[in-house]
Amino acid sequence: MEKYYVNLRVEGGKSELNELLSLLAKIQYLGQIGANDTIPVVVDGDGSGQLKFTTTDTDNNLIDEYKIEEFKKQVQEGDSKIDPHWIGE
Repeated sequence: MEKYYVNLRVEGGKSELNELLSLLAKIQYLGQIGANDTIPVVVDGDGSGQLKFTTTDTDNNLIDEYKIEEFKKQVQEGDSKIDPHWIGE
């Protein structure tokens, strides 16, 4: 499998960044051991959960290029079930 990378800058509070790093460590661990699992994530976006992600070493912020209109609609309508993200096959 060909490897790709992206340099990412994350801005937020210390506690929130620690939670994000813990989440990333769990994702990395699952990949290392070849396990499949679901990791719940709760985002409190009206408070300190307002994280900012910016790709560096790119002409544009690649995150802005993702079309998330369906997700925005689900959030605005208060849907309790949001489509999961699959990382891996």
